[in-house]
Amino acid sequence: MLVIFAAPHVAPHNITTSWKSPSVLTIRWSLLTLNEARGTVVSYTVVYTSMKTGIMQEQLLTIVAGGHENAELDLRDLNEGTSYLVQMWASTRAGPGQTSPAIIGERA
Repeated sequence: MLVIFAAPHVAPHNITTSWKSPSVLTIRWSLLTLNEARGTVVSYTVVYTSMKTGIMQEQLLTIVAGGHENAELDLRDLNEGTSYLVQMWASTRAGPGQTSPAIIGERA
């Protein structure tokens, strides 16, 4: 049997943000299906940029097999009073997939 690995052909979807505290922004999304991922997702990467300073940071979330329908990640130690631009992508053994559209974790 021939097994071909490929990177995901879609970006993570249903991405939402909410402030858990003044310095913790929670990112939630729907995990990619096996078909969307074109294989098993080994990680999701979240890139976030301060809209005040323009400094970009990255966090990698490794997915454990048998995960849930939805996933979440807390971005901690953020600057109070600052909104953040968030993008993400999924990766398989073949590499990273498409990057999601940017969303804003905006302060209320």
